[in-house]
Amino acid sequence: MIKYVTTLLILTVFLSCGSEETDAPEHPVKVEKEARHGGVFRMPLESYFTSARINEVKKYEESQIYWQIFDGLIKYNSKSLEIEPALADSWEVSSDGLFYTFNLRENVKFHDNACFENGIGRIVTPADVVYTFECIYEHSQLNSAYAVFRNTIEGGDEFHMGRADSISGISYEGNAIKFKLKKPSLAFIQKLASVFGSIVAPEVLNDETFVLVGTGPFIFDSENSDSSIVKLSRNKDYYRTDEY
Repeated sequence: MIKYVTTLLILTVFLSCGSEETDAPEHPVKVEKEARHGGVFRMPLESYFTSARINEVKKYEESQIYWQIFDGLIKYNSKSLEIEPALADSWEVSSDGLFYTFNLRENVKFHDNACFENGIGRIVTPADVVYTFECIYEHSQLNSAYAVFRNTIEGGDEFHMGRADSISGISYEGNAIKFKLKKPSLAFIQKLASVFGSIVAPEVLNDETFVLVGTGPFIFDSENSDSSIVKLSRNKDYYRTDEY
C-alpha cells in the first residue's frame, strides 16, 4: 500500500510538472476592472461595536467605521496611502520643523444632527480643532489618544497634567491653524492622519453620551444601528464631491 501511494505521488508530480502542453494562452488576456459607483457595501466586523469617544478608541473595527464618519485636517489617500488634504486644503512647515500651519477649508459642515441648533450641521471652525486637541490631551484613564500625541505639541503635556488651562502650542488666526511642536517630528503628520486626529464639535458630547457626528463621506444611521450591526448612509453634502 505504501509503495502504491509513493508511486502515485511521483506519477502525479511528473504529469503536472513534466508536461509541456498547456491550454493557457501565450499572452494572458488582461481583464479591465470597471470602477463601480453607488450601491450597498457590506463588511463583517470581528467584534461588537460601541460608540466610544474618539480619544478612547481601542479597537481596529471602531477605527474602520470612524474613518467613514469623521475627517481630520489631513488623511491617507485610500489608493496610494500618501498624505493628502482633508479638512485643511493646504499646509506649510517652517524651515526648523517646529511650526505647522494648516489652512482650514471654508464652508465645510458637520452632519445634520439634533445636537446642533435646529438639527442643522454647522460650519467647522478653528475652535473645533482646538477643542479636538484638548480632548486628545485630556487627563483621563480612558484616553488612548494621549499616548500617541504625548511629548509632541508644546503645552499639551502641561494641559494634560492640569498645569495649564489651554494648549500653548495651538493658535489660530482666521482659518489658519498653527501648531508649535516641542521638537521637530517627522511623525507628526502621521499622527494627525490617525483616527485620533479626527475633528469633532463640542456639541457631540451630550451629557457624557458621544454622538457619532463628523464631516466625513458617510453619516451614522443611529436609528437602524446597534452593537451587532452598523449602518451608514452617504453624506450628500460631502465637500469632496470629486471622490464620493
